[in-house]
Amino acid sequence: MLVYHSPSGSDADFVNFLEETCANDILNDNVIVSGDFNVDMKVKNHIQKKLIKAMNTVGLRQLVTEATRVAISSETIIDLVFSNLEVDIEVCHEPKITDHSTVVLYWNRNEIEKKSKLIVRRDYKCMDVEEFKRMISAQLNVMDGDSIELVANSAINVIVNSLDKVAPRKAIVLKEKWKGKQWFSGNVYCLAKQRDTAYRVARISKNVNDWELFRQLRNKVVDECRKAKREYLEEKLDKNRKDPKQMWRSLKEIMKGSSYNNEYKEIRYGDNIISNVEEMANKFNCYFVNSVKQLRIDSSEDGPKNNIIRH
Repeated sequence: MLVYHSPSGSDADFVNFLEETCANDILNDNVIVSGDFNVDMKVKNHIQKKLIKAMNTVGLRQLVTEATRVAISSETIIDLVFSNLEVDIEVCHEPKITDHSTVVLYWNRNEIEKKSKLIVRRDYKCMDVEEFKRMISAQLNVMDGDSIELVANSAINVIVNSLDKVAPRKAIVLKEKWKGKQWFSGNVYCLAKQRDTAYRVARISKNVNDWELFRQLRNKVVDECRKAKREYLEEKLDKNRKDPKQMWRSLKEIMKGSSYNNEYKEIRYGDNIISNVEEMANKFNCYFVNSVKQLRIDSSEDGPKNNIIRH
């Protein structure tokens, strides 16, 4: 269950609401209650004690022990997790996206770690291009061979060996959550590093100017991520517009989310309830077919003023 308690709302009413909601009949199964409670666990007062007591009464323990919101003059634990499960909690201050740090919950952690993938890439960050050119030039000048094939292979070996010295291979663990993020560009990465560095400096210095710099970089990263995603998806859709199969894959990537195994027993169509599987499928088919027909009619009525191109 996700929770948000407004700082302007009544703390007493909020705790009473939780007590009523987290009834015993709900807690017969595994439960996680998390969110922005706006009740600081670092400050021992009446509301904090009442919240802890209310949740403990229904068998839920508070698991977050590290500050989740860090400002210029304060550090508070207001993003909380209550659960009756054995859950590992990690407060991630980086990447810093909002004023609140990310609270990550792990259960079945071994399965998550197995999905991580080890990849090997070259580290070009400190590559000296001029030194790379000099090394290749020096070795190519003394190269000798009896055939074109032998010379070509020798040249390739010279380039690879030189590259190994100026841009060595580096093993990186690619976590499951970053797989498929093809829009994540070098520019986004550099901006994110700048943002996180600015956050670390501001948290230590507690200087107003340092915090303002961090906020500017944070907003810039958000804008750049949105821009990169949009451009990546637009390019992918435009590239695959003549290939229906690839087009659908692109659309699924845009609309993808958590997969659910819910089986819907019935649907409402107008004033009728339909439970027959074949009839439900036919209704969906008719809906989509008629939607396409209506789009064509609307396009014809609008004419060229909407810049619609027909293939």
